[in-house]
Amino acid sequence: MLETILNKKIESGEDLALLQEISTRFDTLEGFKKGMEELRLIFAEREFYSWAAKDSNKKNLSQEDNVSSMENLNRGDRKWN
Repeated sequence: MLETILNKKIESGEDLALLQEISTRFDTLEGFKKGMEELRLIFAEREFYSWAAKDSNKKNLSQEDNVSSMENLNRGDRKWN
């Protein structure tokens, strides 16, 4: 079921293995939620760096600028959760 939901996000066997681990390892709702949050962060980071790479090509941003932006995004994300 989870594989179906996240099918478009799965890019490698490693992603699938992580998804299977989350779906089988956690036998409590809290554990499952924590695992899904970890997976969400992995996908969000991947999408951010994909966007940043495209954006940096347009604006000629340095890698340090991209990393700094990701760190700011992570800090902001934690404030809202």
